This record gives sequence, C-alpha cells and structure tokens, in this order.
Amino acid sequence: MGSRVVASVLAGLVCACGDSAPAEVIDGPAIAQDGPSGNLIFEEDFASFPGDAWFGGDSFSVEPVGMPPPSIACSAEAGSACGATLVDPIEIDPSGGVTMCAWMAIEQGGTGSFIALEARAQSLDTDAGSNANLLGVTLWSDGHVHLLLEDPVPVAGEPVEDSDFHEFCLVIGDDGAAEWQVDGAEQATGTASSAPFGIQLRAQIVAGTFVGRIDTLRITRP
Repeated sequence: MGSRVVASVLAGLVCACGDSAPAEVIDGPAIAQDGPSGNLIFEEDFASFPGDAWFGGDSFSVEPVGMPPPSIACSAEAGSACGATLVDPIEIDPSGGVTMCAWMAIEQGGTGSFIALEARAQSLDTDAGSNANLLGVTLWSDGHVHLLLEDPVPVAGEPVEDSDFHEFCLVIGDDGAAEWQVDGAEQATGTASSAPFGIQLRAQIVAGTFVGRIDTLRITRP
C-alpha cells in the first residue's frame, strides 16, 4: 500500500543507526478496535519505508512482523538511535478534531531505552521537528507507557509487560479535549494545543538488547 500524503513539504533532521537482522514473528493481542475511523489524512503501512514520505527513516529496519506485517524496528547496538520525520508535516489542525493511531511493540531489556511516536508542533519558518513536542507517546524499556499531553512531564500509563503489538491512539476533539488510548482504553487526558503538528518516529538504544517496533500509522478526521 505504501504511503499517502496530503499537503505541502517540509523537511526535518533525525539521527541514524545500523541495520539489524529480522526478528521472529510477534502476534498482537485480540483487540476489537481497528484503528481510527473517519476521513483519512495519512496512512503508512511501512511496506516500502521510508520511501518519499519520510526523512531519515533508513535508520530503522523493515521486518516481516506487524499488524499486519511488515513493521519497522530499531534494534541497533547500545548507544545508537533511530529516527524518521514525516517529510510533509501535513499541517494537521487539531482544533477540527483528529485521531492518530499506530501499533507499537517492544522487547524488554536495555534500561532507559525507548521507542516513541510523537506528534510535534511545527512552524513554517523552521525545519520540521525543531519545535518542542506538542503531543507524544513513549514506550520505555521498564514496561511502562509514558503519555504526554502538552506537558513536559509524561503521565505513567498502565504497564505493558509483553512483547506483543499494542495500539496507541491520540484522539483530539473539536473542542481541544484530548486523550491517549492504549488498546482502546483511556490512559491519559488533557487539552491539546491548536498548533499544527507533524509526525516523528524515534528510538534510543541505551543498553542491552532492546528492540522497538512501529506499524500501521493512520491519521483521520471525524
């Protein structure tokens, strides 16, 4: 399927890391929710990642696992990082309501390592991703999900202590009310900024054998 992007083009800067061998197949949980519904703004199935839609995505490896396969993974040596910035930040106006969902998985190990899906505030007169985070979710290697809603201190969500794929959705209403959902269950609530945002995928391997994976990213409007 590849990528579908609707909007103008900005570029961002991210770091790179080495490739790794494909991992064994990972099954996801039986989740009733099937991603966001509504008018599709952007979709990425990672089959031809990074393609033309992403800047710097070569630091991730494409693996034959996912929801559905393939997915991308960061599984480099300790001290390395992976990252990708959507070349086109889409300039999503969250004030009209928007939902962003992606599947994520980690293999435990590597204290301090993390995988993150970030909605980052954008400015048309700077490089994409150069501004502070608007909204973000991070899956830390201690098994806890840390959810961010326009606040520099993440909210600790319910522990996720397996290596299955789980669905993370950021849902913003037309009134600015926002929440993070994990597998369809509300985890953190807050108020979203009205600033347009773009997307970054990020991982840091601090130590150990940490592997972080991301799959099936969709962004829709009501």
